[in-house]
Amino acid sequence: MKVAPSVVKKLFFDAVEEAYRYIVENYNRVAPRFKVPERKRGEHPFICWSESDLRTLIVYYLMQKIKDIGFIHTEIVLKRIGKFKYDGKFQEKLWKEAVDEALRLKNRKFVAGDIDLAITPIESDSIPFILIAEIKYYHYDVKRYGRDPAKEIEEAYNLLKAFKEIGFTKEIAIVIGDHYYHRTQPSKSKKLEEYAKKHQHDIIYLKV
Repeated sequence: MKVAPSVVKKLFFDAVEEAYRYIVENYNRVAPRFKVPERKRGEHPFICWSESDLRTLIVYYLMQKIKDIGFIHTEIVLKRIGKFKYDGKFQEKLWKEAVDEALRLKNRKFVAGDIDLAITPIESDSIPFILIAEIKYYHYDVKRYGRDPAKEIEEAYNLLKAFKEIGFTKEIAIVIGDHYYHRTQPSKSKKLEEYAKKHQHDIIYLKV
């Protein structure tokens, strides 16, 4: 079934909202059973322990919405050019352009899963993608690893916009799940929330 990429993007955000409701409802039910003071709960993300958990929940709800529209892929390694089949030189050229853009914007550094989640059309399961999404989940202070949450969201958004500009994907999205900062460091939480609001067509911020 062919639908507009913008429709798929709406279905993606609908799935994110459903995953969010699931987490919040169960967190509120389970957390009081544990003897953890409220001020410490930012360090105890019950139900959604990690970024992988958040992504898995989103995929679960998303699969039910797009089963006749597209396929979902996670943790895509950009350097593996042969991962998706090609119909011709165009796709290979497009993939190489995406790799070049990522190398440029990431200071020539790649990680295991350069793309958190992507949707391919059901007719071809190939590129260009219908949607590429970045999923960030802050359940501890990433400063301990020399990371700045606001900066890495901005960098991720710049990369996704570059992917869209070269035609590697039709739509882009970022999910920010904040379990830690809105409980312990409101100033950092506010920066994330304001950035998401500024780019609300593409970014959703969730106080998990």
